[in-house]
Amino acid sequence: MSKYGIVAGLLALAVVGAALAGCESSKPAPFAPPHGELAPAPSGPAPLDVFSAERAWSDLVALGEASASDGGDPRAVLRAALEPLGLELRELNTGGSEADGRPVLHHLAATLKGSSPDLFVLIAPYDGGGNPAPPPLGGNVGTSGAALLLELARVFSTRTNAYTLRFVFLAGEQSASSGADRWRGSLDLAERMDEQRELERTRLLVAFDGVCAPDLRIVRDLASHRVFREEFFKAAQRVARERTFPVEQGFEQTQASHVAFLDRGLRASVAIVGARAASELALEDPPSGCVPESIESVGLVALEAIDTIAARLAKIDRFARSPLSELTPMDLSPAARAPTESATRVWSESVVLPATAPGPFDDAGGRSE
Repeated sequence: MSKYGIVAGLLALAVVGAALAGCESSKPAPFAPPHGELAPAPSGPAPLDVFSAERAWSDLVALGEASASDGGDPRAVLRAALEPLGLELRELNTGGSEADGRPVLHHLAATLKGSSPDLFVLIAPYDGGGNPAPPPLGGNVGTSGAALLLELARVFSTRTNAYTLRFVFLAGEQSASSGADRWRGSLDLAERMDEQRELERTRLLVAFDGVCAPDLRIVRDLASHRVFREEFFKAAQRVARERTFPVEQGFEQTQASHVAFLDRGLRASVAIVGARAASELALEDPPSGCVPESIESVGLVALEAIDTIAARLAKIDRFARSPLSELTPMDLSPAARAPTESATRVWSESVVLPATAPGPFDDAGGRSE
């Protein structure tokens, strides 16, 4: 090759190299935070399928302020939070008896349809419970359970659920001075559900209250369904929230909204109530304060436990309704006809508690007045 050919080849290679360099320089440089600093965290609200302590706390503050205000309406706060979720909202009015001068109680129920019409009922008081101070000084007893329920409704509304979920916000709980009227809301609701035969298809009922105290410890309630109760404590270990649901937590009798349903024969009832809330309800002392982290702990555990319970009950239901179940012994044949009763029985009897553990109905689930 002549020297002119070599020079021409070198010039061509130089032109190609320059073009490639130009293309590479046109690419945007990757983002690199300044030395010693972290990249900024994404901003904006958490997605609905993630439990958000911030949203629950905002609801708690709004409910507390509405309860403390003379013209406030906590139901408006509830409706504003629930309506965007597409749940079926229904107001339930009870009381109003002229004979004993009872006021009308206004409850709110939000229903999220699932694959089965059988019910998982989650309940909490919303109207202050005699302590209408807004957080952080108030809110533990009377509104924290309702704030938790609102956030649970948001998360469950993004899922396909095995059972129909009903979130019930109760009025008239713990607001009277003494006696049965302190629990008028749950007593009325249990009576109505019994009359409408809804208790027959209720597979699980969970009552929440007093879930935002500092150093919250959930009571291991003696009257609650023992298998379902323990599922919450097991779920706490799986989501690393044992501090709120301590394994060593002792048994005690809790006065809470679930007892009205136990009295009506709904054994599948569980109380998720803070230990401080239990003592405050008995002594009628104001709560010492609220923190959003405790609401988050109970919320994460509740999601895990309810999912686990639903999955196991659905598995039992599928077996009970399968053709294979027709070949089972006679003592299992009621499962095909009434899976609601048999599913709970089979699961309950499959769990053996330590011999020293008290039974779930040592005191018949009653309240001491």
